[in-house]
Amino acid sequence: MQYLIHNARSFLTGSAAAGAVMRYQTSLKLVLATDSVDLPAIDVDGSLTRVRLRISPRTRLRSVWAEDDELESEDHLFVAGLRDRAALL
Repeated sequence: MQYLIHNARSFLTGSAAAGAVMRYQTSLKLVLATDSVDLPAIDVDGSLTRVRLRISPRTRLRSVWAEDDELESEDHLFVAGLRDRAALL
């Protein structure tokens, strides 16, 4: 699990999803594009949710490891979707 920090907000998400968002932002930077993604995340009560993030070359984005990974999710469809979107840029 990782915390994806988007500007001043942080979201608990799977490591694969956090990595995919970071790679997608790199792709967006290369073509100076902006897009929105629906990040799969863990809500404060432990339930699964989606968080819409607007990502641009100027977005402050980073990820840090979470201490507990009991809720780790693979997020295969989300990761594949971002990979496909990056390939179309």
